[in-house]
Amino acid sequence: MVKSISDLEALIRALGSSYTKRENNILTRIAIAKGEEIGVVLTLDNKANVLRVAIPLDVEPFEKALNVLLHENFVSTTYKIGIDYEGYLVIINDLPSRCINTVKDLKEVLLNTIEGARSILKRSEHE
Repeated sequence: MVKSISDLEALIRALGSSYTKRENNILTRIAIAKGEEIGVVLTLDNKANVLRVAIPLDVEPFEKALNVLLHENFVSTTYKIGIDYEGYLVIINDLPSRCINTVKDLKEVLLNTIEGARSILKRSEHE
């Protein structure tokens, strides 16, 4: 179980990713294809025992797309789609920190969240 930001740091290092730590947040970049990376923010809330994996995107939703995104939130069992304070989309995956025990666990959560981001990015290219 990830109990502290230090535990989370150790898992990120084991993945081979460089990162920056800010309070209870870790900012990192994950390679998703050759020469292509995506920014990820991991936040540990010790009071609620929750780990949040967030991927901010440079995509502003069109008003007609909001219904599609709302539908996606009810269909997806892993990630959710939100809108940040600047109006851009963010892919969010909240889970109990007790679910992350190994590098494999963290990698699986990252891959699921990244897949959600890729899905949104692919759709936004067609819009």
